Amino acid sequence: MAWAAGLFEGEGCLSKDGDKWRLIVAMTDVDVIMHFASIYDLTVKSFNFSQPEHYKQCFTTRTGKRDLIFKIVSDFYPYLGERRREKCDEFLAWYQEKQRETSD
Repeated sequence: MAWAAGLFEGEGCLSKDGDKWRLIVAMTDVDVIMHFASIYDLTVKSFNFSQPEHYKQCFTTRTGKRDLIFKIVSDFYPYLGERRREKCDEFLAWYQEKQRETSD
């Protein structure tokens, strides 16, 4: 788990768009991203946006499923640095509020 958290720390992103969250990991090493994705049964996609021909192909795995993001954040939290923990705290507060809303 420490390995996956470290990969997320360096190559990942947890972001909010409106009232939805996304957890993304992107990099050029397909074997590494596939190993990461296999831990949480995620899919891997390649993408090529307008970039010079000599750039490496980039691969990404992502989820917007809030319960899965909660599991990943909970697994990674002890291993993360301060900046990532702050973002996780923001997600966890949002998640807790959503849990209250659905239980009412």
